[in-house]
Amino acid sequence: MLCLFPVLQVLQVRGIYGTLAEPQTCLAPPLGLHSLALGETSVGSVLRYMCRAGHLPILKSVVLPRVRSLDIPSVREALPHLGNTLRHLHIELSRSHPDSLDVHAMFDLSLLRNLRTLSIHDATTGHPTQFNPSPMLTLICSLVAPALRSFSLDLDLQLYHNLDWATLEAFLSPVRFPRLRKVVFQCRHSSDWVFLCKALPLLNVSGLLCIVSEGGLEFRRSQPVSAGAPGAPSSKSLWSFPLLCRFFRDGL
Repeated sequence: MLCLFPVLQVLQVRGIYGTLAEPQTCLAPPLGLHSLALGETSVGSVLRYMCRAGHLPILKSVVLPRVRSLDIPSVREALPHLGNTLRHLHIELSRSHPDSLDVHAMFDLSLLRNLRTLSIHDATTGHPTQFNPSPMLTLICSLVAPALRSFSLDLDLQLYHNLDWATLEAFLSPVRFPRLRKVVFQCRHSSDWVFLCKALPLLNVSGLLCIVSEGGLEFRRSQPVSAGAPGAPSSKSLWSFPLLCRFFRDGL
């Protein structure tokens, strides 16, 4: 069917339902198709088709929903083929769903060395005392993408209060990611702003920390805090790189 649209560049497949025969690989996707967004029931079929048609290395942008256990092999097979060309990746996780318990172990981000933007949305729900945040840190710390420019996390910080935030901040250093320009967090609670500024002091001081409110407004520190100022890290702990700092809101 896709071969009927030779100039197609962006494809969104929200779902595939019922029994579907595997598409013939001779019916190759359009050569210009570079952006793919999948729904929960379309992941396996579409990735297998793209893989067999040899089209995965052409994709530059991929959006993956919560992946079902039965589709994990298809995702694992696809990632190595995306490694050299994929620039933008958005993945959705949910550890509260019994079909997604192994999903954090599924994404080997070390294969995607040319990513420019990475966005992770964790829809997990539950009680903080019964939640282990470590798998998220393991997932993030597998990333090897020196050209990364933007990293976004959308998660319930009430579940992640016990995350090793110091390790996360050290991992996101400019030595490892020299082109990183912003680390974005989506706020779900009024207390998230204060918590993030305290948990990630170096990112906050540098101006890289970007906090997005529920209304979509973005906030960043207007200027770096001087070493020695109240609440500022010591000069020895500050990163040595040019500070690109702004404080802005949409429309201003």
